[in-house]
Amino acid sequence: MMALSCLLPLLLISGCAFLEGTKLAPVAVIEAIPQQGTVPFEVHFSAVASHDLYTSIVTYQWDLGDGSSSSEVIVKHTYSRPGTYVATLTVVNGLGIQNTAKATVIARQAPVPNSPAGLGALAISDRRVDLAWEDRSDNEDGFTVERQGAESGFVEINTVSANVANYTDSADLQPNATYCYRVRAFNRDGVSDYSNQDCVTTASASGSLQDQTDSDENDLVKVTRTVDVQGEEIAVGIVVEAKVALELVAVVEELDEHFTLSEGELTAFQTTLQPGAQLTLSYRATVDDPSGGSLLGTIRAKPADADSQTLELVTQW
Repeated sequence: MMALSCLLPLLLISGCAFLEGTKLAPVAVIEAIPQQGTVPFEVHFSAVASHDLYTSIVTYQWDLGDGSSSSEVIVKHTYSRPGTYVATLTVVNGLGIQNTAKATVIARQAPVPNSPAGLGALAISDRRVDLAWEDRSDNEDGFTVERQGAESGFVEINTVSANVANYTDSADLQPNATYCYRVRAFNRDGVSDYSNQDCVTTASASGSLQDQTDSDENDLVKVTRTVDVQGEEIAVGIVVEAKVALELVAVVEELDEHFTLSEGELTAFQTTLQPGAQLTLSYRATVDDPSGGSLLGTIRAKPADADSQTLELVTQW
């Protein structure tokens, strides 16, 4: 009888401990923002809403589902691989009682960019081809440009940044040669399909123009201009000879929209030449279309004692 009476209190104590343990368990709460995204997918986890009615939470333990863990209340974590992950939070209160909560996050593979379209190639000169295409993606990191020559397959010649849909090729091009081009978009997750191909033949090599000479009607001033065209480079030499005292103005101004100076800008100036003297000017320039245009630059000269302008020279090619 005595043994049975001792056993009964033990059973009651055990039962009470079980009930009290359930009532005193902490409440684990997970917040995961956002819960879906493309890799690399960053999630902000928070256990701030976890609480305990009778005591305090003393430890937080995270299992983030991909082998990563943390003991912080707030955790920022990046999932680098696609997949479905279950993050588990375990909290323990001051009585040593624990509880858990779970949250599911989904990391998706990011899509590769759409392929560019409408590629067009235009031979501007014997050593320059301009390309343009349609950008049909909004997630590219850039575009690769590939070229095929007569003696080689397609090779990458350069890359351009995102949202750029044009490129100028002037690297090692040959006159009167055919080149084919294609482009594709890329990002960290892969590359798009290629665009259409477009082929173009560069112009024949440009050469020197004949010396051009002009004089005023009284042969008081003589201007000789030498123009040498080599691809996109134009070298200009000017010699002004005076038979009388001259007031000379040399003006470099843009007479053709395709023309730009490449080695400094020659600005307008004014000077006086004495009889028998000559003045030599030179400059270099680049031009988009060496096949024809108006060379910028005018030379105006008049006798020092005259009121009217006597000479203006503009070269055509």
